[in-house]
Amino acid sequence: MSVAKVASAAALATGVLGGGGYLIYDNLIDTETRLLAYSSDFEKTYTDANSFGRKYGIYLLDPDSSKNKDVWSALFNKWSKDKETKDNNRYENFKKTKIDKSFGADNKALNQVCKSSFKEANFNNKDKYEENIWAFCSIFEAKPKMVSSSETTYSNKFGTKAEHNGKLVSVKSEDDTSNNSFWDRRNKEFFGEVRYGNSGSKASDGSIFKTLYNKKDRGADDTVKKTCEKAYLTETTGTQSNKFTDADLKLFCYLIPEKTSQ
Repeated sequence: MSVAKVASAAALATGVLGGGGYLIYDNLIDTETRLLAYSSDFEKTYTDANSFGRKYGIYLLDPDSSKNKDVWSALFNKWSKDKETKDNNRYENFKKTKIDKSFGADNKALNQVCKSSFKEANFNNKDKYEENIWAFCSIFEAKPKMVSSSETTYSNKFGTKAEHNGKLVSVKSEDDTSNNSFWDRRNKEFFGEVRYGNSGSKASDGSIFKTLYNKKDRGADDTVKKTCEKAYLTETTGTQSNKFTDADLKLFCYLIPEKTSQ
C-alpha cells in the first residue's frame, strides 16, 4: 500500500469512528503525511546543503511527527518482508540488526534510522544508500527515474533541452513502477489536493499547464504527467514552443521544482 493510501485510510477510519462528515474532513487534513522539508527546524537541523535530507526533503517523511506513525508502520512492514533475503544488498543503516521497530525515540526505530541517514552527504558514492532511503523513508515507492539526455524520442525537443538535463521526471510507461507515485503526488499538488507543493495557479498565462489547471471537467488524460509529456515532445524551435515556458517545466516536471522570475 502506498504512503498516500495509508494516510487516507487512517484518516477515514478515524472519521468513521467519530460519526460525522465534517470530522472525516477534519481528520483527512489533520492526518496528512508530514514531510521533512516543512518541519519547524528543517533548515537548522539539515544545515548541509549537500545532505540527502536538505536536497529531497519535500518527499521525505518527517521522522519526529507522530502524525506519521501509520506510514512508518507500513514502511517497517515493507522493510521487514525481505529483511532476511535482501539483507546483504542493503545499505549498512538498513540491515536487520539496525532496525527493530517502526517508530520511536531509540536509534533502532525506522524513523530514527531514516533521520540520521537524511544527514549524510556524498550519497551518490554509497552503495544502496539512495535505493533504501527512497524505499523506506519517503512517500514514494522507489527513486523516481529521470529523462535521459540521450533519449532519441526527444531529439531537438524540450525533453532533451540542455538546461533541463537530469532534472525532468520520466513519463515513459516502462518507468511507471518507479514513477507512478511521483506523478500522483505532483497531480495532487497541482490541483491543491495536498497541503504543500506548487499549485497550477502558478502556471504561465496561456500555457497548456494553465489550461489544465482551469479545466473543470477533467478526463483520464488531463494530468500533469500527460501535460509534461506533451511539453517534452514539443520541438524547441517549432510553432508550438510558445504553448508553455521553461519556467513551467521547472515548476511542474522537475523532480526538485525550481522557481524562476518571469
